[in-house]
Amino acid sequence: MCADELNKISLTGKVEKRTLGGTSKMAHTGFVLQTRDGAIKLRRNQGNPFYDEFFEKYENKNITVEGYDMDQYFLVTDVK
Repeated sequence: MCADELNKISLTGKVEKRTLGGTSKMAHTGFVLQTRDGAIKLRRNQGNPFYDEFFEKYENKNITVEGYDMDQYFLVTDVK
């Protein structure tokens, strides 16, 4: 097992489409995972950082994602 695998975590929640970035010029629509502890923005390594169409098929569904907590977003490596 590589060192990065030790930091990988799983989160479970509902995927929601939201306006992110507040009212600034950076405001955009993106996807978050709403968990019991709050919402965290979802991103993939090669995905569009503002709007990744990959997550559309999971909108309003409960899923489990594996990946890394990057403080301001969750870097998704796998969806279950």
